[in-house]
Amino acid sequence: MSYVNLPRIFLNFFRRLCAVLAVVLSVSASQALAEQLFKIDGLTFACDTCSNTEDGQCKIAKDGSTVTLPCIKLSELLLLNAVQGNYDGLNPSHTELRQLLLGNEVTSEQAKYALKLLTKTEAGRATLRYIAPHVLDRHAAHLPGLIMSSNEAGDVWDAFWKLPQTHGMQLTDGVRAAMIVKSNKLSIPQLLESIEESPPTEHDAKLEFYENFLRENGHEAAEKIADVRDIRNKCLEFETSPKVPKACNKQALVELPPEYQVYFSKLQLQLMEDYLKRTTPPGGMLLEAVAQTNYETFRSQEIARLIFNEVQAINDKLGDKNRARYLTKEIQPMLEAYARDNKELAFEVGRLYVSAAHESFNTGKLNNGFIYMRRSFVIFPEVLPERVSLLSALQKSGAFDQNPALKEQLTSVTDLSTSVQLEREDYKPMLFAAAGVLVVLFIAILLFAFISGRAAAGVDESILTEEERMELSEILGEFGFLERPDKSQLATFFRERAKELHPDTGQHPNADAFAVLTERYERVKVLIEKQL
Repeated sequence: MSYVNLPRIFLNFFRRLCAVLAVVLSVSASQALAEQLFKIDGLTFACDTCSNTEDGQCKIAKDGSTVTLPCIKLSELLLLNAVQGNYDGLNPSHTELRQLLLGNEVTSEQAKYALKLLTKTEAGRATLRYIAPHVLDRHAAHLPGLIMSSNEAGDVWDAFWKLPQTHGMQLTDGVRAAMIVKSNKLSIPQLLESIEESPPTEHDAKLEFYENFLRENGHEAAEKIADVRDIRNKCLEFETSPKVPKACNKQALVELPPEYQVYFSKLQLQLMEDYLKRTTPPGGMLLEAVAQTNYETFRSQEIARLIFNEVQAINDKLGDKNRARYLTKEIQPMLEAYARDNKELAFEVGRLYVSAAHESFNTGKLNNGFIYMRRSFVIFPEVLPERVSLLSALQKSGAFDQNPALKEQLTSVTDLSTSVQLEREDYKPMLFAAAGVLVVLFIAILLFAFISGRAAAGVDESILTEEERMELSEILGEFGFLERPDKSQLATFFRERAKELHPDTGQHPNADAFAVLTERYERVKVLIEKQL
């Protein structure tokens, strides 16, 4: 062997060794890459060509040639192997996975596997809760399958369920349905409540989706959703006959639990609103059916408020001619039933009756007016400024002279301590004389106080004028106070009432009412301070 050939021999040996190493590396390439996964798109795996070339290709030497694989595909493959646990050395951190999911270039497959990896560890689940809004916004399509396949991440899905309240985000139908199946904390009534957020024309399609999803996953609620769809379609037939709502309600009462009635009550209110747009005057049968079903199945003040607002809208549409008749025959039982459970609603119902009485008296229907006045006292026996004013106006107009029996009836239901006293005919002269004496005495007392005050310390500016006293009495009556409240009582009333109105924006439907409440509250504070 010539020493001259040694370099060539070593060169051939080196080439063969490189070929062997290339084969070994090609066999273990995926594991080597897996152990150093993440370097691109927030991942740090060691394929230098992915970061050093513009074409985004990972070039791996194999059997004397070069194998080219797109870096993104390699990333997806390695993430899938991590999910399946194929490589012991493949343990991407929750921080790296978070960076990948938050990146703009992440693919759908990468996101699916990265989300699955996050559910496997406590640190990953904490990360998933933290980035829940971003995941719902960017990767919602993967959530239903992830929820259904994850048994250890229940607290994570609770965080997603609360996103509509915490971030104003809407869950997809698939996410809602998957959560219904996986979590005992959620319920079908909650799912139905979520449907109300969408237009009525989309309800049936959503119900069908939920029914199929629940049925495919073996959930017993699928049958209830099917019943809801069937009854809902029957309710929609009301357009051809106003008698259908009663049949709809009857079937709902028999076949569904009471908590499902919330959905049907709100649905019928929407149908009723549409019905009122086409019918003048509106048929009382529909509203009566809704009211009776609501009260028989549950006592929800939310529903009571919706129905009361609808009643007011109906009254505005009917006008003076039909309002009193409709209020008595169709609305009275429902209004009084709800008012017994809610003092604030009773106050408004009492005012509604006074309004109906006022219109009846104006149109010469005195007996009807008396009926409404009596119901007003029964519903709200405390001070109603409108009622006081109406009684006073009736007395001055001479309406009682035309109907002495009516005066006796009104006197019998009138609390003299909270309203004007209706004089009896026998005592009119004496009462007028007594009133004259009292007026003279009152003027004398005021004159004496005025002179004494000026002599001692000048005019006392803290004394309220007659107009201010009347204004103070009127506002306190509106607020429901029989006596003058102290500052804490007044502040408590304002806070409670303000919470009910809570105008989040200037376009909120209660914004005007809130502004009026604030103005009246500030005014009454000024008057009370001045009176002290």
